[in-house]
Amino acid sequence: MIPEHYSPTAMFCYHECHRKYYLKYVEKIQVPLSVRLLEGDLFHERIAGASRELVAKLFNERKRHYTFPAKDSDASILGGIETALGLYQMWHNVEGGEFEHEVDITAPVSAVLGEDIPKSMASVLSLYDEIKSKQVIMFADLLDVNKPLLVDMKLRTRQTTDVTCRDETQLGLYSIGTEINRGLTTDLSLLSISYAAGGSISPLEIPPIKMIRNNARNTLASYIIGVALDDFAKTPHPLCGNCEYSSECKRESKDMWEEMPR
Repeated sequence: MIPEHYSPTAMFCYHECHRKYYLKYVEKIQVPLSVRLLEGDLFHERIAGASRELVAKLFNERKRHYTFPAKDSDASILGGIETALGLYQMWHNVEGGEFEHEVDITAPVSAVLGEDIPKSMASVLSLYDEIKSKQVIMFADLLDVNKPLLVDMKLRTRQTTDVTCRDETQLGLYSIGTEINRGLTTDLSLLSISYAAGGSISPLEIPPIKMIRNNARNTLASYIIGVALDDFAKTPHPLCGNCEYSSECKRESKDMWEEMPR
């Protein structure tokens, strides 16, 4: 299949589990999502100027669609957002600059992949004319066009300096999208904001831009190929039980789950 558009979120879902992607994006089965996603959305609302009262109202309206860890209460989540906001404002006061928020850097597949199409795309070459016209939908957290600086923020419940492959890939795609959509070659910053134990905020060390951009292109290409070839194979894993789609997956194939290693 060829979707209406591509996105980093859908791409990461596909690489996490092909079947999860199928259930979510092809069958369009809706299940409760982690409250961490709602937390991140509301944090961005606060940065963009929404009042504390409005964010609390939005939280109460939306929270029924999300799952909560037992240790989290409404007050702790809303308090965490306020702590994260204070840390962001402290960083911004030091960093300075004029940042745009939630910046649309959507770009066509053909431009994101570039002229040097990965050799692996040969398997879907007959479909490439249709694929390349699709858009990769992307929104960057912060962009200062004067520096120029692109910032991706990671809101976390614990203090860590770890940078994941997903973090790097997302930043690489955003860098490419900003260059195509806004005509800017920017510096990149990955900002970790933790509201645990009093909170902390720190830029994380990332690999060279060229490296993460190349890795991002390859990761996007493999996602596009897999979906185009309808590769939605089930891949049982001992951690599948933690997936929000595990019940749907079990319902599809009881035998597969019975054969899973414990």
